[in-house]
Amino acid sequence: MSHEKSIPLLDPVIRQLERFNAHDAEGFAACYTSDARFEQLTGPPVAVGRTEIVQVYTQLFARVPNLRMELIGRMIRDNYVVDHELGEGDPTRGPDGRFETIVAYRVAGDCIDRVWFIR
Repeated sequence: MSHEKSIPLLDPVIRQLERFNAHDAEGFAACYTSDARFEQLTGPPVAVGRTEIVQVYTQLFARVPNLRMELIGRMIRDNYVVDHELGEGDPTRGPDGRFETIVAYRVAGDCIDRVWFIR
């Protein structure tokens, strides 16, 4: 077992990335509290609540079938996990479909209750 998986705080963050890359919107949403909020650092919320998370990500996975995210860096502080991720497979992001993003997760118990996207 890797050191990373031995930290319970990371369990929902690791699971949600696995479910995202499997394009499993239901499994992805199950990693979040029922009232979780996905927000951009600037701009309107992306999704609020599991039902909306499933809807948004079902549409995203259908629209961008080759989308995958890879973890390239991580910081942990208290109940916050901040990931630096490299995305690929999104043709709207340029000719090679690659992009970087920063995602901050707030973990509450065994689920994530808040997400901030910094793009």
